[in-house]
Amino acid sequence: MTTAVRRFGRDPGLWLTVLVLWALLGLFVLFPLARLSWIAFFDGGRLSLGPAWTVLGDPNHRHAFFNSLLLAALVGVGGTALGFLFAYTAARAGLARGRRARCTPRAAGR
Repeated sequence: MTTAVRRFGRDPGLWLTVLVLWALLGLFVLFPLARLSWIAFFDGGRLSLGPAWTVLGDPNHRHAFFNSLLLAALVGVGGTALGFLFAYTAARAGLARGRRARCTPRAAGR
């Protein structure tokens, strides 16, 4: 067993932090997602695509939906490109081998 795993088992503050983070994830991400899914796919307590088709039938909602998809695609591509640049720079500078990158040029004669 690694040191980090043993420390995690003995530290009640860490357990409390993890528990609070999971509770916040459920409250602010999972609950709204489940509620939105219920509203979009259930009509009168029965499974139906009627509410979703109603929303997607409105041109303004459709435009917002496609703008959201475009933004998600651009963020994904941009984040991947930026991550590649950082990883390439780190590999070329030797940061993966534990060396520090020089931020200032060397003085002449050193």
